Amino acid sequence: WSAREEGDPARLAYKRNLSSPRRFCAAGSTPKTKGFSRIDTMFALGTQEYRYVPCPHCGTMQPLVFGDGSGTGIRWSPKHNPERAWYQCVNGCEIDESHKLWMDQNGEWVAHNPSAGPRHRSFHIWTAYSQLPAATWLHIAREFLEVHKDPNSLKTWVNQVLGEAWEEKGEAPEWQRLYDRREKGMQLG
Repeated sequence: WSAREEGDPARLAYKRNLSSPRRFCAAGSTPKTKGFSRIDTMFALGTQEYRYVPCPHCGTMQPLVFGDGSGTGIRWSPKHNPERAWYQCVNGCEIDESHKLWMDQNGEWVAHNPSAGPRHRSFHIWTAYSQLPAATWLHIAREFLEVHKDPNSLKTWVNQVLGEAWEEKGEAPEWQRLYDRREKGMQLG
């Protein structure tokens, strides 16, 4: 978070780039933990663009989501040991992975924060769009089933596969409970 006496290293890099006649800045990272993730904060301050792809059956443009197994998103069967996976469109169309390349070729970036005055473009992408053999929808489903009961493994999966910041769940630490109980307007001295 700090380059010692010079402060924030990301801001420092951007400032040093100001004197370049052909300025270009890009940042990319795993989002890590919500509230402590510089890249997550930068994404939120930007245009928040998501990749929308068309359904090959009904043509509806939509971002790919993991889903909850009952609606839109990656689906698989059998439930506990998948041998097949597909994508369920927002309109209920069943999309085979063989359409993934065509969908991406006909996709577009859609900003969810276009007019809030962002100073930069920001993009979210996750493994479901990848054309690599180890990133199939079936591979994503199998990996989820392997890790979903172990918080440490699931955190890695959420960061690395979904490209999302991990949100800690559970009780607040002691300092948080004390802070929340403080009296407002109390003067010291």
